[in-house]
Amino acid sequence: MRYLALLLSLFLFCNLSYAEDDEENEEEAKPSVEYISLKPDITVNLLGKRHYLRTSAQLLAEGENVDIVKANLPPLRHTLILELSNLEPEKLLNIKKREKIRKGIVKELQKTLEEVAGKGELKDLYFTTFLVQ
Repeated sequence: MRYLALLLSLFLFCNLSYAEDDEENEEEAKPSVEYISLKPDITVNLLGKRHYLRTSAQLLAEGENVDIVKANLPPLRHTLILELSNLEPEKLLNIKKREKIRKGIVKELQKTLEEVAGKGELKDLYFTTFLVQ
């Protein structure tokens, strides 16, 4: 009877320890996702007369790309400033056009990241404030 109880308890504890290992491996396998803030806010002159854009932006990166993006923030910020300063204010008033511009900027940022780092992937760009005046 003692042997049966001992075997039963060993069986139960062994299964629990394997279940804990599986949960730990699942947590380690999940890639980390991070929003990287571009500080300070970006202010650029727009095409035309006396119009400007002030925005704050965040870059989305995942896994090992987080460190690559963080290490290359100055060239990414430079590309974003150049892309934004080349816009007409009228194009920024329409939400659909603004979204199309945002997607185009993400492609340009990805090209810049590949040029300066040789690797890395930028998932997305989000504007958290957007003021056209």
